[in-house]
Parts: sequence; structure tokens; C-alpha cells
Amino acid sequence: MIDLVGISPYLIFAAVMAAYLPGVVAAFLHPRLIAMPVVTFAFLGMFLFTAAGSILIMTRPHWALGPLSSSAYVMMLLGQALIFYAVVGPYLWWRKIRLTTDAGAVVTGNLLLALLALATLAILAYYYAKVGRFLLFDLVAGHINRVNILEYRALTYGLPEYPVLRLGFFVFPALIAAITVAMASARGRLGGRALVTIGLSLVPPLMLAEKAAVLHMAAVVFIAYGLHLGNRGLPLVAALRGRTLLIVLLAFMPTAFTYLVYFSAPGDTVRSAFDQFLFRIVGVYSETMAASVPFVDAHGYLGGTTMPNAKGLFPHERFNLEAAMHGFLAAGSEYRSQAALPGASPVPATAEGYINFGWPGFVLFSVVAFASVVVVQEILLRLRARFGAAAWALSAWYGYLAFTLMTTTVFATFISLIHTVLALGVLVAWYAIDHLLRRFNSKQYGL
Repeated sequence: MIDLVGISPYLIFAAVMAAYLPGVVAAFLHPRLIAMPVVTFAFLGMFLFTAAGSILIMTRPHWALGPLSSSAYVMMLLGQALIFYAVVGPYLWWRKIRLTTDAGAVVTGNLLLALLALATLAILAYYYAKVGRFLLFDLVAGHINRVNILEYRALTYGLPEYPVLRLGFFVFPALIAAITVAMASARGRLGGRALVTIGLSLVPPLMLAEKAAVLHMAAVVFIAYGLHLGNRGLPLVAALRGRTLLIVLLAFMPTAFTYLVYFSAPGDTVRSAFDQFLFRIVGVYSETMAASVPFVDAHGYLGGTTMPNAKGLFPHERFNLEAAMHGFLAAGSEYRSQAALPGASPVPATAEGYINFGWPGFVLFSVVAFASVVVVQEILLRLRARFGAAAWALSAWYGYLAFTLMTTTVFATFISLIHTVLALGVLVAWYAIDHLLRRFNSKQYGL
């Protein structure tokens, strides 16, 4: 490795930005790319959460980097971008898509919306019956703070059925919003009913008082809106208008409020609170990528033990990398940060490969992650003609999962059983509703 001592971190950061610049420019200026949101937002998420956030790591005195003497972290930042270009670039060159605004049968879409809404209400009712309240009201009443937050998290993440509950509090509402955008795009206007539906879809994520619930929902809606632009031959940069930017800013407000409640301490200034908020959004994932180097130095390679071990098929017990990394960061922090609190620190998918198998693992996990992005994108493109708004919504949903790929391990969300079953369930529901409607119309009208 090249010794980086004495080189300005700003110069190193500029080199990292230069590696990502072609992809970022293409994502915002090429209409065809926004019509392929899974690959596009996978790159934009990688850029935002690891590359852009790296400046917050490079310019802070921090035990994980010292004076930036290890170049392994920088090589990861550059390497994942180059591997992405190598894996996804040929696919983008080969794949020519036919732009379409067709969202399928309106009645089918409305019935699917009703089905998802009923499933959402059923899950919310189950949660209320089990817990006895929604945590949003505890937050507003001032009962939740940085001292007792883990007690309240036990009523969300700590519940054994949380993966299923999350469907009702976030996933189904996100799909409802995305389907609504798809149908509005097909009509050519976003009417009052659509706005009300999207607004109501924001309510369930708020009820758990999660830190970034509305922000995540806004990301799904923004990606669905990006599909609307792309299918009309417009680039993503067309979304960066005053009204759209205002909506994005408003989406940050609930997140900023909950972060202040959960993480601020007495004596914090506005500047320190803002710095912590910024770090939690774009710095923390780059921090764990940087920390993967000294983590391996301290503990050795983990040899694949962080990977899922469904039904005990493999001889290892799954290693909780997020908890271990959190403890590692807390023990080594030289400045007050959230690493000092109990919790978990997600490790980007590419860095997980390094922690398991070194540089061969970094390359392997990168190739697997980016090839999976290509495969999912291609499947969704092929489904658009048959499944209309359902495929559109799943494109926005998987675009969101790809966008957050570098905020967690590759097998935690993007490649997971629950999301695969969810996607198949939505498609089956659309097909069944559409098939039954066709049969009904055939008998009713002799069509």
C-alpha cells in the first residue's frame, strides 16, 4: 500500500470525487438512467454514503485512520467505483429500453392499493393490540430521550415479529405511494386524491417514531417520481426544482427532530448538533468502512461468518458484525460521537467482504452486489409490460434498497428472503386481481 502521510486529505478526497464524477454526472443528465432506478440509485447511494461522507473521516483526528497512514480505506473507495463501472457499464451500454408511461389497468391498480392498505391497517392493529400504544405519542410527549431510547427500541426492533411489522409500518405504505405515483404519471397529472393517498402513506412510518422513517419514504417517492421523468425522456436533474427541493427539505424535518431528541446532549450548540446530524446521514457508513481495516488488524479475517446461515446449513454461527463494529468504534473513539451509545454500526456491503476474506472478499462482494443490482433491474424492466404499476412500484422499492445498499450488508436487505417473497407476493396479487377482473368483464359483457 502507498503511504499517504503528508498528503492533504482534501487532495485525496478530490481524487475520490474524480473517480465518482462520471457516474454522478451520467445519473443526473442521462434520461435513460433514471428510467433504470435500481442501477442508478445503487451508484448514487454508494457515492453519498461512502465517498461523499469520506471527507468527514479524512479531516477528523480519528483512531481508525490516524494521520491517514493507511491507504486501504482509500483503495476501497476507489475500488468499489471502478468495479461498479466494470460490472454495470457493459449492461448499460447493451440495454436499450422502451420508454413507457403505461401503468396497467386502473381498476387493478386501485384494488391492489386497497389490498395493501388493508394489510397495513391489520398490521398496525396487531401492533397496537400487542404494545398498547404507538411510540410517536411518547416522542411528542417528551418521554423518549437519549438515555432511555433503547427501552423504546425494544418495542420496535426488539420484537421478534419486527420484520413482519415493518411491512405494515413502512414497506406497504411505500408501495402504496409508489403505485399512486405510477398511476398519476399514466394520467398525466397528480390530482388531489393522489396527494391525499401519498400523504396518508406517510402516517404509518411516523407511528413508530423511527429516526428516518419519513426520509426513507420520501426516497421511495422521489425514485418513483424519477421513473416518471425518465419515462418521459427527462433526466433526473429535472427533479431539482424549487418545489421538489422544498419537499425534500420538509422530509428532513421529522428526521432532524428525532435525531435531536435521541442523540443531543445538554450543552450542544447548534453547530455541534448539525455536525452530528450530518455525520449520522453521510459519515457513519464511511466511518465503518474506514474502521474495517483496523478491525481486521485487531481481530483477523472473519472467514464468511457474517453471512446468513439459514437453517444451520453452514458450519458457522452467524457473527453479529454490526454490534461488534459498534463496540469497536466505541472503544476507539477519541471524540464524543454516537459510537459511545449502545447499538449497532452497519458496515457497507463491500467492506463486509474485506472483513471476511481480505481483498479477494472485497472484490467478490462488490461483484456479487453490483451483479445482483443488474439482475434485479433487468427482471423489473421485463415485468413492466405485464405488471404495470406493480412493477413500477417494485422498481422504486428496489431502487431504494439499492440506494441504501452501502448502509448495510449485502444480504441484509437487497438480497433477502423477505423482500423476495414480498416482490413475488405483489406480482401474484396484481396478476390474480387482473385475471379475475378480465374473467368478470368477459362474463359480464361477453368480451
